[in-house]
Amino acid sequence: YALVADWPQAVQPTAVAIMLAESGGKTDARCLNKDGSIDRGIWQFNSHWHPEVSDECADDPACATEQAQRVTKNGTDFSQWSSFKAGAYLQQMPVYDLYVDKSEIAPGEPVTVSWHVDRIKSAYLHRSDSAVGVALSGPTGSLTYQPQRNVTFSIWGTLPNGAEMRNDVSVTVRGQGNVKAELRAKIAELSALVEAMP
Repeated sequence: YALVADWPQAVQPTAVAIMLAESGGKTDARCLNKDGSIDRGIWQFNSHWHPEVSDECADDPACATEQAQRVTKNGTDFSQWSSFKAGAYLQQMPVYDLYVDKSEIAPGEPVTVSWHVDRIKSAYLHRSDSAVGVALSGPTGSLTYQPQRNVTFSIWGTLPNGAEMRNDVSVTVRGQGNVKAELRAKIAELSALVEAMP
């Protein structure tokens, strides 16, 4: 991530994933193509399509990454990389998946929250009905809760570049409407009663 630190934070994970999918992170990687051209360096710059990128620059991670930033228009267009077009870069992307076994339950019924994280520096599980988060101790796991009211579970992941990623999933508890709206209605009802008192 240090190589792409000057790129917009939102595209850094994609840029790193493409770089790894293209070269495996090998700075001197070479691939001879059927047309005789050579893909070179950590970003695999093609000698035919990018002759302006010298072999020396292609093999220098900082120089190659600067050229990749230029070619991608600051990370807005990765279409020149085959790993992007074929989707192969997705295998190198950070994963921060969150699932529940039931999205609707009865009050107090157990619900299992499962996660899968990979290529994440740290990750925490939060519940909307609690101020305390739980640090996730492994790449996969699950916890069981028995919520009494509607709840949203969130997984917060911190990438190696410091960017935070978030994924939410909600569970509806039957018979639990919008508590805030119900409270506002009750307050309005009580206010009207107080106003009507002599």
